[in-house]
Amino acid sequence: MPDKGQNFVHEVPRTLPRRPPTRREDIWLYRELLGKAGLVEKMFARFDGKLRARGGAAKRGHIIDASIVSALKQRNSCKENFRIKEGDVPEDWNESKLRQKGMDAKWVKKNGRNYFGYKNHISIDAKRKFIRKYEVTDAEA
Repeated sequence: MPDKGQNFVHEVPRTLPRRPPTRREDIWLYRELLGKAGLVEKMFARFDGKLRARGGAAKRGHIIDASIVSALKQRNSCKENFRIKEGDVPEDWNESKLRQKGMDAKWVKKNGRNYFGYKNHISIDAKRKFIRKYEVTDAEA
């Protein structure tokens, strides 16, 4: 059993359930709430530190990859697009509509084909296949 220094439960905000979620949509929500609380990066850094302390440093290099993740194509009016590019949210958009919009998604061309979405950047330990670092950016990055 991990000691208190290895346990993240005491850092989880009180708005999150103490037990890990089981349903797919609950897992997504849990991840989102952890991200908003700034804990995902802390947990990743702590896990990586524990691996390194036990001799888990990458010895055969890293595999680095960036994959495009498509988002739903936006069907916005010219006025809505202008507001979004200015960093604003159109007034008539409710919370439900906002969840369906990829506000940070961008267009990118790859191999002559257009994509709208994000990029998952990942660095993996080549020998042990552990994810060492990750970042999600708009597709242009």
